[in-house]
Amino acid sequence: MIDLGHVWADDEVAALYGYRAPYPRGVFDILQRLAVEPRVVLDAGAGTGALARHFPRSFTRIDAVGPSAAMIARGRALPGGDDPRIRWILGRAEDAPLSPPYGLITVGASLHWMEPEIVLPRFRDALAPGAYLAILDTETTREASSGWSGRSARRRSRSINPSTTTCGCSGVPARFRG
Repeated sequence: MIDLGHVWADDEVAALYGYRAPYPRGVFDILQRLAVEPRVVLDAGAGTGALARHFPRSFTRIDAVGPSAAMIARGRALPGGDDPRIRWILGRAEDAPLSPPYGLITVGASLHWMEPEIVLPRFRDALAPGAYLAILDTETTREASSGWSGRSARRRSRSINPSTTTCGCSGVPARFRG
């Protein structure tokens, strides 16, 4: 098992996250519509807070969980990182201290680093009734119709209704109930 907090403990590695494409504003509009009461978000695998630092004001608390102190320190120093609604929590999503229920749980480009047999049941149990787990990922692609025009980021998001959906993650099925 890779100790991710150790892998990304270097501040230089955390600084490189600044070169990742930001999430489009429309992603946050979708997340706002998906959220239920309480207007509290768990952003698991938060890194430098690419999601946590940009949640709309309608959310009252954002628990940003990540295994790297360097990433959290970088996130706190970035614009929006000092928002008093954000509780930066050092730890793995599998065992960090949480304060459920959550009206929305987000995982942005980090679920593949987590142990699904542990974290998915934990997310299910932390969700408020009717709440969603939103999995967001970034892909860098080449636009086929226009040839190579530099890097273009395509965002996709998929939401899972925990009360009705069976989700497979890394081959491990998990039943979500909010």
